Amino acid sequence: MFNPTPGKPDEPQASPSTPNQKNDAAQEGNIPDEAYTYALECLLKGSKPSDVRRSLLDAGYTQSQADEIIQVAVSYRNNSEANAHMSGESRQDGSRNMMIGGIICLVGIVITFGTLMSASGGGRYVIAWGAIIFGGIQFFRGLAQSKS
Repeated sequence: MFNPTPGKPDEPQASPSTPNQKNDAAQEGNIPDEAYTYALECLLKGSKPSDVRRSLLDAGYTQSQADEIIQVAVSYRNNSEANAHMSGESRQDGSRNMMIGGIICLVGIVITFGTLMSASGGGRYVIAWGAIIFGGIQFFRGLAQSKS
């Protein structure tokens, strides 16, 4: 567990930093990574940004520092949620593309063998190479999408 302030190791703390750490950060013009981590963890656990901002202010961060920390944490949370949603859609698209490609390829193969069998005594037959190749490409594109 993140323990931002001095105290007993088992004692949970609600603030992301001690005032002395905050003053050092303000003088240096940077914010410790622990503050961003704290804010992101709170947001992921369901805390409201206003509650996290309040705890940052209580820990001694300035309003502008607290706003920056919250902005970065919210942005990171939203991006990670969007990426998780996109990967689920990509897998669904991949499965759909595999099915479509497989069906088109299979239709091309059936047409080729059907016309070949009917022309077995001599005659013309059709090789549906376009459908076979297109279906194969579509199938493997879908396979790559579903694995990513």
